[in-house]
Amino acid sequence: MQSHDEFFFDPDDDEDELEEEFFSACITQDSMVAPSDGFFCRMAERLPFLNNVMQILHIRAGDEESLQRARKRNPFRASGRLARGAEHVPFLNNVMQGLHRVTGKSEELRRARRKNPLGANGYVTKLGEHIPGLADTICCIHKFRGLDAEAERARAFSLHRMVGRQGAITHLAQLLPGTNLIAAL
Repeated sequence: MQSHDEFFFDPDDDEDELEEEFFSACITQDSMVAPSDGFFCRMAERLPFLNNVMQILHIRAGDEESLQRARKRNPFRASGRLARGAEHVPFLNNVMQGLHRVTGKSEELRRARRKNPLGANGYVTKLGEHIPGLADTICCIHKFRGLDAEAERARAFSLHRMVGRQGAITHLAQLLPGTNLIAAL
């Protein structure tokens, strides 16, 4: 029997009539029609909802080795493809962190925090650091949290540096006709 710590979706919770029809078609007299190590069985173990069906079939057939293989390949597990993919989506990452925290998966929680797109080293944060006014705000947030290296990275695109005497926007203004007089003031 599987525990709730291993999966976010428990296939034993909702066995409806459709699953029962599928089981009765696949299992005849306590033996499966298709071998549990066959090509189609292994392919079904890699697909999201079919993996849970295959786990139930392996449990009913009493095949512990195939059951463990299916559990390891389950895309809904804490280290599965879908969970790892969800950790790259901005607000979905926070949901995944909460699920990892509730289930006690500390390694997966650390991985989700490290990949958080809104975190100190996330891709959304780094994108915001390239926008002059927003970079100043992000720099202040990094300083408040005590992240000096990240604050320095954000400071490189601050409004003061861009518009200052040697700033990129100032140099651009000097290249345009007529605006070099404004920049000289």
